[in-house]
Amino acid sequence: MAKKMDARVKKSKKKFHNALISLMQEKRLEHITVKELCERSGLNRGTFYLHYQDVFELMQEVERGLEEGFSAVLERAPMEALYEDEQKPVLREVCRYFEENAAACRLFLCRGAHTALVARVKSVVQKRALSQWRALHGGDDVRYEYAFAFISAGCIGMLTLWLEQDTPFSAEEMAQMMEHFLSKGAKDVMQHISTTRRQEAKSDTM
Repeated sequence: MAKKMDARVKKSKKKFHNALISLMQEKRLEHITVKELCERSGLNRGTFYLHYQDVFELMQEVERGLEEGFSAVLERAPMEALYEDEQKPVLREVCRYFEENAAACRLFLCRGAHTALVARVKSVVQKRALSQWRALHGGDDVRYEYAFAFISAGCIGMLTLWLEQDTPFSAEEMAQMMEHFLSKGAKDVMQHISTTRRQEAKSDTM
């Protein structure tokens, strides 16, 4: 019985999520009413207030779901591949997630519906990738943080443009394109910092 109730709750929440994303493509969040959400979702006000205090709480749940889903993708992805010759497995998983959640991601990333989410996505990328790099190569040089800020902003920029153009390339093609840019630029940046650190360390011992 509990499992049936859980499934029913998830189904209701999913309907409210989809209704909110749909309405936010038409108007600003502060202009969306509970009545409109109920009409769009096919559910009643009682069901809405059973789960949420107001529209803003629903929006926060949608944001949190996107962030947690994205974090889960990065947790599953073999991050060490980012620093080897094959970045595509990581990038493909990321692109697939954005493709599968295109409507919500387009809304939050491209239209700036809530820029805090964009900042958190960048933070997740930097934290996950940077910690992996340090685990592999050691060191806490602050220049790595600048490099990852540059890299994550570039990746988010490419994904944003992809969504704005209604995903003209498949997730596989997008991952391949991103891999090409990363292998030509980002990897060299990281290696340059590592080389500079070694040279500085050598100078300090002389």
